[in-house]
Amino acid sequence: MKHMNRLLLWIGMLVVLLVLAGCAPTGSSEGLIFGQSYRLGPGETIDHDLAVFGGSVILEKNSVVNGSVAIFGGSLLVDGKVTGDVAAFGGVVSLNDNAQVNGNVVTYGASVSRSESAVVSGSIGSGRAPLRLPNFVGSTVSSGVKMVADFFGRIFESFALAALAVLVSLFALRPMERAGDAMVAQAPLAAMMGVLTVIVGPVLLVLVAVTIILSPVALLGILVLGFGALFGWLVLGLVTGERLGRLFNQSWSGPVSAGVGTLVLSLAANLIGVIPCIGWIVGAVAFCVGLGGVVLTRFGTQVYPPAASIPGGPLNTPPGAGGIEVV
Repeated sequence: MKHMNRLLLWIGMLVVLLVLAGCAPTGSSEGLIFGQSYRLGPGETIDHDLAVFGGSVILEKNSVVNGSVAIFGGSLLVDGKVTGDVAAFGGVVSLNDNAQVNGNVVTYGASVSRSESAVVSGSIGSGRAPLRLPNFVGSTVSSGVKMVADFFGRIFESFALAALAVLVSLFALRPMERAGDAMVAQAPLAAMMGVLTVIVGPVLLVLVAVTIILSPVALLGILVLGFGALFGWLVLGLVTGERLGRLFNQSWSGPVSAGVGTLVLSLAANLIGVIPCIGWIVGAVAFCVGLGGVVLTRFGTQVYPPAASIPGGPLNTPPGAGGIEVV
């Protein structure tokens, strides 16, 4: 896991460098800071965006950046004004007393310290918040950086799901295994059940919600449906991890299989999902299989198919096969 995390980080940074290097005009480094320090003094103004790669930037009091600022593993101290957004992919962002950000402050694995006097017009948080991203040479670079932001967002989302899979498997490994067995043994049926649940479930919840008395039941149903979908994805990750373990001749524990498998599954679904028109199909099929397996096993509390329905099971034992011999 440690080596995989480091590899993905280096790949992501390489993509960032390639995108910006390919889009920036030859011989021009305006707005790009690689491993260096940059200071915008009091009263100074720049009319372009800033991107910092492993360097440090200080925007002093009464300074103005008419654009957005993005840092990749560097440090940013803001005591002036940024008219756009601040995006941080690793590194440290400090918003001092006189800081003013007209857009959003979005982080992907970065830390943010904010003074109580700092003003942020948008939101502060991690994830895929809407950004007016750097635009070094027009909309082409803006699209490239936005693509990189989405790329990092998908990676962190995948790691978050993997961590959740490990946590859930520590407390509910056996239910996850039951649901996983049903997905493997009855994949077509699980997929059809998942599709049926996606179609019928919301309709039933809407019908229940229109009645005042049963409205709390509808809310509970929404929560159950959402949890079922998430649980199904984690179970599918466990199945993926077990297959990977056998492929590499590794004897992983349940939590390790769940974490590795969910990470690989989520990354694959996210990367394939960017393919226009058809990329969503793989993720949708996996989602339906996972949800269907959860429904068939009632959140892993039952084995599917039930023992009674299996030929040769307890209720289908042929005469003479039990402990009493038939003469």
